[in-house]
Amino acid sequence: MENLFDRVRGIVIKIGTAGITTIENGINKDVIDRVARSCEYLVDNGKYVSIVTSGAIACGKGEVVQYAGNHDERFAAIGQPILMQEYRHIFSKYGIKVAQILLTDDNFDSVKNLDFLKRMYYDLVKHHEIPIINENDAIASEEITFGDNDILAAKVTVDLNNDLLMNLTAYDGLLKDGKVVESPLDNYETAYYDDLKNEVRRGGSGGLESKLKSAKICTSNGRICRIGNINKDIIGILKGEVLSTTFYPD
Repeated sequence: MENLFDRVRGIVIKIGTAGITTIENGINKDVIDRVARSCEYLVDNGKYVSIVTSGAIACGKGEVVQYAGNHDERFAAIGQPILMQEYRHIFSKYGIKVAQILLTDDNFDSVKNLDFLKRMYYDLVKHHEIPIINENDAIASEEITFGDNDILAAKVTVDLNNDLLMNLTAYDGLLKDGKVVESPLDNYETAYYDDLKNEVRRGGSGGLESKLKSAKICTSNGRICRIGNINKDIIGILKGEVLSTTFYPD
């Protein structure tokens, strides 16, 4: 597999709900610690890093289990500060400051809004302060939602001029006949792959179809997307030492 380390500078790391939370809807602190150590290495080597994280809704559900029914907006509002508190605490052990950015599609829908976002985003990454990005689920209406964080991560990669989206899941990559497809040559048809479990079970909204759509957004705009396992060495995935799936620009 290709070593992408020297080929890219701006890196977006996307972490799904199944990766960031436990079965009990708690926060997987080991995952955040692994990401923090990797980010320390990347920043020390001159990379610009940002993280698109899921998990706020699941964290909220774990905090207020007495609510019955669907209260995703409430869960997101309660869970987001819990999630950020852990990011801030764990990243600080590695001397890294983090910043929260909550977005809706409105932030990308006009030149004025996007320019404002870019100025703030670039000011953070040039000082090696890592943006922790999530959809603003507490206020995102149907008209301004991304649908899921895979699409948000692709927009952050493309519209904020990053080079690579590392979409980290609970799997080693996209599978065909039980084996990882390292560099797909098809046109992102989901039927080509074995079924990857959907993350809806723990409050996520992603899944295979969403990850392929995200990859296509990236590659159609000249960016690389690599899908790998959140439980493996992240730097190894970036350097091609750990098995993963890579989508290259069309």
